[in-house]
Amino acid sequence: MPSLRDDLVFESIIAGRVALPLGMSLSEVVSLLAALGTLATITGLVITIRRNTATSRLDTLQRMVAEMNHLRQQRATNPSLERSLFPDRRDWTDEQIAEHLAMVQLANTLEWAYIARRSGMLDLDVWESWVATWRGVIENDTKRDSLYHASVWTFGRTGTMAKDLERLTKGDDLPDPYSRKSSRRR
Repeated sequence: MPSLRDDLVFESIIAGRVALPLGMSLSEVVSLLAALGTLATITGLVITIRRNTATSRLDTLQRMVAEMNHLRQQRATNPSLERSLFPDRRDWTDEQIAEHLAMVQLANTLEWAYIARRSGMLDLDVWESWVATWRGVIENDTKRDSLYHASVWTFGRTGTMAKDLERLTKGDDLPDPYSRKSSRRR
């Protein structure tokens, strides 16, 4: 409950007997506070819209990868389909086709993780786990040269992402994609 003193202070402000900061009137202070509130609301909306846009992009990419992997499963089940779609693979054995498609699926998952991390939607520890998994597959496999080549990448064939993924395959240190604002797309 306001005290008599509070009522007197408020009445003095309204009557203009108490100086407000910077010589502003009460209505100017209220207008300023309203403007600041509006600015804060708009800023919050912009942040929310950007976050939702990033989430939608990631969801779309994830659906694309899932659909592509479904088609890859069909091609793995029917290697003659793979050979007819890709003439340079006509002489590949069924085992080579299955190994290649498995590597492509793994690479696509790493690409998705890279994009998710770059967007700030994947925690650092999860990203580092994916890096370790990828390196474990490509560095410890004696078939690395036959399994890994540029065609395993679907989304990371150009730009900073391609350079980063290539560095990753060579075992080089890879900066955190999220920490490099310049490589992030809006």
